[in-house]
Amino acid sequence: MGYSCRQDADTTYREWSDYCYAATGVSNSYLYKNNRYCLQIGRSQDDGAITGTVMLLINNPDIEGQYLAYNKGSFRIEPNGIATRFPTGLNDLLAGAAA
Repeated sequence: MGYSCRQDADTTYREWSDYCYAATGVSNSYLYKNNRYCLQIGRSQDDGAITGTVMLLINNPDIEGQYLAYNKGSFRIEPNGIATRFPTGLNDLLAGAAA
């Protein structure tokens, strides 16, 4: 069983993913104010929206190349593609990229 959402919501999430990949080489990770964040999609929503968690990634001082993850909030992309809860900082970065 796969993930299910509306096409408009998927289009918005793909724009976020494309930005992340162009900026960091990873489709669900972005840098904001010298911090690395990760987007984790949640379970499928009955209304076709996309929801998920925003995690702050901190270098693990004990293990080289691994991160510790801290929950920093959530995001929601409505079925019509409008983001009503933005990931930390990503809306600022996308606005700057569009300018």
